[in-house]
Amino acid sequence: MQNLKLFIKAIKYKISNIRHSNGIDSNWHKSMLLYPFKLFAHPLETFNDLKYENKASLWIANIMAFLFCLVRMAGHSSTAYLFKGANTDKTSAITIGIVSLLTIIVWTMCNWATCTLFDGEGSVKDIWVVTTYSLLPYIIFGSLNIALSYMLTTSEMTFYNFFSFLGTAWTVLLIFLGVLVVHQYTVTKNVLSILGTILIITCLIFLLLLFISIFQQVYSFILNILSEIIIRNL
Repeated sequence: MQNLKLFIKAIKYKISNIRHSNGIDSNWHKSMLLYPFKLFAHPLETFNDLKYENKASLWIANIMAFLFCLVRMAGHSSTAYLFKGANTDKTSAITIGIVSLLTIIVWTMCNWATCTLFDGEGSVKDIWVVTTYSLLPYIIFGSLNIALSYMLTTSEMTFYNFFSFLGTAWTVLLIFLGVLVVHQYTVTKNVLSILGTILIITCLIFLLLLFISIFQQVYSFILNILSEIIIRNL
């Protein structure tokens, strides 16, 4: 029994040494987990720390992206019937989640491409981190709205719409400030870079839709030819 206790102590000591050698500190982890909440009080300072003070965490950024997709999916499938938009049943929750994740990825890549034209200083990691961290208001108010949809009536829909607007507007504002800080832009230059990003995204969507349309036409043409050949050979 004494040997077992000594063995357990040895394992704990070894794990402690590994954690300290890798720079892992429980207090550090707690501060990193709580750091996104500083955006509510000090957004500019927090974004500056994320870029220049090594406060950013890709793990937390990825968790934020996952939670955003989860809230979007839950909002689509779990919101009370009275508060659901029209034709929501025609789209699956999985599709909503995939589109939400792709939206973040496309925004990140297009903003990075735009910043090369506007002399921005932000990297792909910087843009990804500030974007995903900025999703926190949407995650919080989106989750709140799902719960409220089961408590409110249609006559109280104003509260539901207000929280929905607040979460979205706050997130958009944080993304604007985050891009401003990581690229070290002026307000005017930041507006132009964001408009440029939106323009690139619009062009990509247009090209994607054009490609899908052409693919469908080619597919239908080949299918008609094959059908004609089969009918003639019967």
